[in-house]
Amino acid sequence: VIPDWEHNEVANGFLDGKEAKKPNEENWSDNGPYLNLKGNGGILTKASDLLLWSQAIQNNSVLDEATTSKYFYPHFEWNDMYTHYGYGWGIENNDSENKLVLHGGASDLFASDLWIYPKKGITIIVLSNTQEEYVYSIARKISNFLLQ
Repeated sequence: VIPDWEHNEVANGFLDGKEAKKPNEENWSDNGPYLNLKGNGGILTKASDLLLWSQAIQNNSVLDEATTSKYFYPHFEWNDMYTHYGYGWGIENNDSENKLVLHGGASDLFASDLWIYPKKGITIIVLSNTQEEYVYSIARKISNFLLQ
C-alpha cells in the first residue's frame, strides 16, 4: 500500500545529477510500485523504522531465539562481497565478538545498507537518494570508527 507519509518525509531520488520523482508520487498498481523493482521489495522506509526492525530481530520479538540463530547463521560461503551468506544476510566474522550480519540494496535512484553487530548491540543504517554514493563504503567507515 502507499504509505501515508507527509510529502517532505519521502526523499526524491537523483539520477545523473537530476532530481527524479518521489517513489510515492507515481500511481501504484495492485502488484506494487512502478518506480521500484518488484523483486527487490520496493520498500519505502525510514532509518528510524529500520532501527526498530533491527532491535526487534535482536530482542527476539519477531522470531524466537532458536530461529533468530538460524536466521543469522552462515549457511554457505560466498566469496563476493561477504565471506558467508545466510537467510538474506551477508555474514562476516561469524566466530568472533565482531560478528556482522548485513544486507544492502540499490536501484537507479536509491541505495541502502543495514548492518547489525548482534554481539555488540550495534546497528548501522546508511540510506542514500542517489546510487552514486556507495553506501557500503560509508557503513564500513562508520564500522571501523565504532570498533576501533
